Amino acid sequence: MMNKIFFILFLFSITLCNSDVLWDFGVKINPLENSDSKQQLNPDELKLHAIISDPFVSPILNTQLNKPDTQTNDEILNNIYNQNISNILRETQILYFKKKYNLVIQILQNINAKLITDEVKYDIDFLLADALYQTGEFQLAIKKAENILQYNSEDKIYFLLMIIYQSIGEKNKSIKFLNKLMNEFPYSDYITSANIKANTLN
Repeated sequence: MMNKIFFILFLFSITLCNSDVLWDFGVKINPLENSDSKQQLNPDELKLHAIISDPFVSPILNTQLNKPDTQTNDEILNNIYNQNISNILRETQILYFKKKYNLVIQILQNINAKLITDEVKYDIDFLLADALYQTGEFQLAIKKAENILQYNSEDKIYFLLMIIYQSIGEKNKSIKFLNKLMNEFPYSDYITSANIKANTLN
């Protein structure tokens, strides 16, 4: 149907055209009077008409994202330890997401305790407990996580303890922390994941 409409419009445009005016689907096009009209333009006008640029700008490769990680662990440690505690935490979180859990553990276990402020203590302790869990150091992870509960109980620490106990077959303790999570944080983002994990406990 659309092809027929375009064909009819095309025929219509042909019938309306003459030597002076061309019609192209309702757009009036005035051709140049003669082939010498370009030569009648002054140089400034010619330059203006000639400025046609390609609107496409090719993307620039972000070499930072594709840069290979060539630093040794010692170099990473030296660079991190020379920073303030907030930067140390941020750099360690980056290493965690790169799954360099052993390096994360090494850094966090050797931070000068005097540098750790109340603002970052929970984040550092939780990151260490999680990294220990990721490396299979379940008992150390449990000890660190339960120490955190002494001064801060959040939804993610309950969730971490739930999955650690599940990993070592401690079903009752895993259910205990699942219930704590669901009762104390019913709108937590961890609830969906916890329910999925809970199905494997039944």
